[in-house]
This record gives sequence, structure tokens and C-alpha cells, in this order.
Amino acid sequence: MDEIKYIVFRYGNSNSLPKLSENLFQLKQWKPSILQFIPPNKHAKYFFYWMFHFLRIFENNNYSAFLLYKQKELISSLLVVPTYYKWPFMGRNDLQITYVVTNPKYRGHGYAAELIDQALFALRTKKRNIWYITDTSNLPSIRLAEKVGFQQYATAKRSKYLKILKIDNFLNT
Repeated sequence: MDEIKYIVFRYGNSNSLPKLSENLFQLKQWKPSILQFIPPNKHAKYFFYWMFHFLRIFENNNYSAFLLYKQKELISSLLVVPTYYKWPFMGRNDLQITYVVTNPKYRGHGYAAELIDQALFALRTKKRNIWYITDTSNLPSIRLAEKVGFQQYATAKRSKYLKILKIDNFLNT
């Protein structure tokens, strides 16, 4: 089996709030609590992230989800995951945008890009980097990252054990 290679993107800070294109949209930010283990409309596997949050395995307390709705229908969602042992290149206050998902009937309309823009604005601070990681074969994900302003930073591979992402080549940025 061929080893999967990843592209690691890093985002610069932006101070301009993007506008959702229609008034029909509602943006929600979900945060974990004692009674809310899993973000809305997400799989039970995200329970582990809740455990990482409350057991302080994550390096900071910024674990959350952003959800974009149109008239109560979920259009697109993403998770914001703090640094932990699987991403040793990230700083203590850094975050990664991951699990960006768009409802198939809404794909190709720019909703994921709008959602990421809104999340980036909400998460902005000069004291952290925001990362986006995708495998090299996921061209739609790569285009999305570049569209919203992420710049290719490095390529990486996951270790066989513990699946730690190790940088293997820094890219000229």
C-alpha cells in the first residue's frame, strides 16, 4: 500500500469580516460542554475529541465546530481542533481547521469557503497560526484551502504508530 502524503497549509491573520451572501444563512459556533459531547449532525467518533478537550490532551481550550445553516438545513460544517501530540509542528496556541464537510446538494457554490472565512475571522489573533491539512490527492480540498488564503507550508507523512504527522519537506512560501 502506498503511503499517503499530506500538504500542510498555514494561514495569515485577517481583520476583515466576510459577509454571508444571503440573509437566509445562520452561522453557529458549537463548543463542548459537560452535556454536549458531539457537535450537531456529527458522528459519535467525535466523542474522543470531547474527551481530549476535558482531559486537557489538547494544548488549549479552543476546540469547537462552526456550522452554516440555510433555513434550518445544515449546509456546511467544520471542526477547529487545538494542538495535540499528533501535530508536533504546531504551537501551543495554534489551531487546525479540519473535517470540512458540505452537504452534496450545496457543493460548488462557495459555502465551505464562506464558512472557513467566518471561522477564521472568529479565531483571529496574532498569537497563533491556523493550519489546514489535507492529503495530496484531495484536489478540491487543496483548492478550497488556497481560495480562502492558506499557503502551502510543507508536505508531511503520518508515522505508522500513533499516526503522528511529521514534516518531510518545507515548501517555499
